[in-house]
Amino acid sequence: FWDQPGEVAPPGGESWNMLTARVNAATDRLRDQAIHEDLIVVAHFGAILTQVQRGLELTPLEAFEHKIANLSLTRLTWNGAWRTTAINQIL
Repeated sequence: FWDQPGEVAPPGGESWNMLTARVNAATDRLRDQAIHEDLIVVAHFGAILTQVQRGLELTPLEAFEHKIANLSLTRLTWNGAWRTTAINQIL
């Protein structure tokens, strides 16, 4: 799973691509419900990395190169497409 992220799934688990699709769908639903409002989501590093991947248009392996610290801020913006504007900020 970690060495070849994408389609490989751990026993009884989901692949990186399955996780990414699930989190992308949830993020899009939240975005659609919060039209014209800021949205704050608290999530674990895996969910955050899926959105970093999405916002920077990375491969799964490139996304795994990013480290997400506890209590850090990762910011994405929506302007017709997702863009990652901050990663792992400590305020």
